[in-house]
Amino acid sequence: MSVNKAKTISELVNNLFVEYLTPNEEEFYVPVYENKLKRIRISLLEETYKSDQTLYVTGQSGSGKTTALNFLPDQKIHESFKVVNLYGHKLFDLNDLDIIDFLLQLSFELIREKPELQSEFEQQLILMQGKHRGSLTIETLGSTEGEAAVKVKTSFQAFLQFLGLVKAGIDLSAELRMNAMQRRQVREAFTFNIRDLFEITDRIIQKFIDDCCCGKSLLLIINELDHIKKWDLVEKLFIENRFYFENLSCKKVITIPVILTTVSDFMSGSDVHLGLKLQKNPVVESTWKSEEEINENHGLMEKIVRNRIHDDFQKMITPDAISLAIEQSGGNISQYLNILIDAGRNARLTDSSIISIPDVEYGVNERRQRLEPAMIFSDTIRVLEHFRTQHTPFPGDRKEDKDIFIRAILGNQVYAYINQPTWYDVNPLIRKTVEIYAARIKS
Repeated sequence: MSVNKAKTISELVNNLFVEYLTPNEEEFYVPVYENKLKRIRISLLEETYKSDQTLYVTGQSGSGKTTALNFLPDQKIHESFKVVNLYGHKLFDLNDLDIIDFLLQLSFELIREKPELQSEFEQQLILMQGKHRGSLTIETLGSTEGEAAVKVKTSFQAFLQFLGLVKAGIDLSAELRMNAMQRRQVREAFTFNIRDLFEITDRIIQKFIDDCCCGKSLLLIINELDHIKKWDLVEKLFIENRFYFENLSCKKVITIPVILTTVSDFMSGSDVHLGLKLQKNPVVESTWKSEEEINENHGLMEKIVRNRIHDDFQKMITPDAISLAIEQSGGNISQYLNILIDAGRNARLTDSSIISIPDVEYGVNERRQRLEPAMIFSDTIRVLEHFRTQHTPFPGDRKEDKDIFIRAILGNQVYAYINQPTWYDVNPLIRKTVEIYAARIKS
């Protein structure tokens, strides 16, 4: 993307539309989380004894995690690591993601970077075929019609089909992401052999390091896995199959769903939360440091917009309009930008050359109207009212409650502030609506 700072409201709206920034748009970039990125860099560079180190990053949907991690690699990181960025929306169906999908897509991405690894991948699959056939013989010894034998035979047939597609040079990466039937067939091929698939993927990583990294280590930055929308997928991928993430032979930085911060034995002291706080913590008494942090965050958010406007045209948006947008954003960068996008559109409709408070009020109402339709169910209101009044994780153990929690975070109905101690609040745009709906349900 070419970077041109805005001289008109139309150009500003286009600049605000950028989903996330990469180093190609560095002129727009504001180092909102620089202290936390520095902490990650130090850990990656100095903890050299952890060659398979895994760092988890979490944060509210729309908090700017993808942009921040795109700017994680600095000169020292690039001197020590070959950096490979992976984006969840480009590789996976995040409504239907399995550890098999992850391991295969990781192999495919490294092969895409180094096509010569294709032959190594095929060779490893052929070796697996021999193991698989031996397993089939043992499993079916003395029984050809048992349920277990049938499943093993079906898996072996699926594996042979997969191997044939790989040998034929079929691009299975796109099929895995977009074709649900193909995903099921591929998963069947590895259902009884996930450990073997892990070893193949790890072998590809080791060969990639040997052939492509010029003496450096490999750093994988895996973005957007925090967008997974169902608890059963989160639990299976990150808890049941955590071993496979953490034992791949390279360093990894992985974004994870906020709900995992409520799983006591999952998080560790090295994990990082990215998010901006714009209000006092209702759980504990505030200190002068809280006030200082809030003021600093307000300034950072203002700079995010100012950086996208040409210096000679800063007056196209008034300071009080920006302040109102920040206040109504609740510290969520995506919501902040979307409010201003709608504000800019309204200014164009009224032929105004300046974005002012009435335009931002229009933007706030537009965003509110997009949020409210998802709140009409009583179970959702019950969960949101808990966050509005208690500011603590929702105590429900039901899968349905966990799914509501995940959707509320991803839909920006609820904001998570993971910052000593953790607390939650309802999006300021719908706080009053939640209160009204909850009162009606109680009555």
